[in-house]
Amino acid sequence: MKLKIKNKSTKYKNHLIAIAGLALIVIVVFYNVLLPPKPLLAQDSSLVSEVISRQRNASGKDIYWNTTGYLGNGGGRLAGKLGKARIDFIMWRKLFPVKFRNTFDFPFAVFLVGLGFYLFCVSLELKPLAAFTGAASIMLSGDFISATYSGHTGKFFMWAYLCFAIWLLTSGIRKRNILLLLWAGICGGIGVSSQLDIGFIIVLFFFAWTLFLIWQTRNQKRWVKLSAGLAIACAAGLIYSASTVYTLMGLARSAEGKTSQAKDTRTEAEKWNWATQWSLPKAETLTFVMPGFFGFGLPDSPYWGKIGQDARWPKQHIGFPRFSMSTQNMGIIVFALAILALATAAKMDSYSKKTIYFWGIAIIVALLFAYGRYFDIGGVSESGFGPYRLFYSLPKMESMRNPLKFLFPFMMGISLLASYGMQYIIVDENNNKQ
Repeated sequence: MKLKIKNKSTKYKNHLIAIAGLALIVIVVFYNVLLPPKPLLAQDSSLVSEVISRQRNASGKDIYWNTTGYLGNGGGRLAGKLGKARIDFIMWRKLFPVKFRNTFDFPFAVFLVGLGFYLFCVSLELKPLAAFTGAASIMLSGDFISATYSGHTGKFFMWAYLCFAIWLLTSGIRKRNILLLLWAGICGGIGVSSQLDIGFIIVLFFFAWTLFLIWQTRNQKRWVKLSAGLAIACAAGLIYSASTVYTLMGLARSAEGKTSQAKDTRTEAEKWNWATQWSLPKAETLTFVMPGFFGFGLPDSPYWGKIGQDARWPKQHIGFPRFSMSTQNMGIIVFALAILALATAAKMDSYSKKTIYFWGIAIIVALLFAYGRYFDIGGVSESGFGPYRLFYSLPKMESMRNPLKFLFPFMMGISLLASYGMQYIIVDENNNKQ
């Protein structure tokens, strides 16, 4: 009995050490604006918009969610006019001066990403060190480090909510727990509403993951409870993302009460090239293991690759020759661990092996789609064939620009595989000691 209590205590201690390590990563990366607090420059995250948002929130003209009752402290409520529907979580920001909004938002979001991903790895029964490896991998990816400058706050909080969503989804399906699935839907809906286009793509991979988990846990049965939980999760996700989906999919009404439908006079080739301008050149796959090889897109490290290049640039020098304010990279150590996981998957237990293969396939699919026009036999012409062309042909997807967005589930998959690679090292080392 004492041994059991001691083992449990050690387990919790290891988790606390790992979480403290995640906090340390945030402090090390953002120390120059955190210690002491200084205003953080973020191009697309204007502090003026924060002031306006606070004023709007205080006036009650828009719908917002009053979080004072979110966990039972008097009951949350929706307030404001239905004409400008939105769900706004800025109440807690009033605790900080406006000039420090970015200083708090970005580090806090990165920590939440790491914590959510850590819990996701733990839900797959990975050891604390392995789970920490995966969480650290995604926190230290180039997208977070360099995207702070470009100021895409929505991406950061989207990642945070969706990392918690996949943890809750995984745990909920494995345990057949309706409450966990409800919260998975809530976090998923908020995550999608933070960045609809990227969130939508990640949710497609979550859907495949859900089917995989159902198949993996089919022996547990309890189908009624699972079905009810998933239905509730879907409903919650739709509710919490409804206002953003309604607005950004072109269904919102204009001030005159009419739907805005401007006639599109572009040719099919122009539409295709507009949609795929931010594709990943195949040669720039190298940046995942050699961060910054083509530049970080920062003032001190200008980007010199072909991402963002207008299709007319090579022959006519019209449009952007290139444009990127951030970079996606993981580093050679993370990739080495991911490759190790794939190479040793056959030696792992059945559940881990199948999980590794699932995410191995997922990262290949995501990468091929991210290549966009650079992995299409038609290239910049109006007709061709390639992975992204299939996605582009789906209803409404021609208006979703930027194949690079598929790199987000790619990075998630690589980070998880890195966790499994570290898990193999830990287990193998323990076996050798014995």
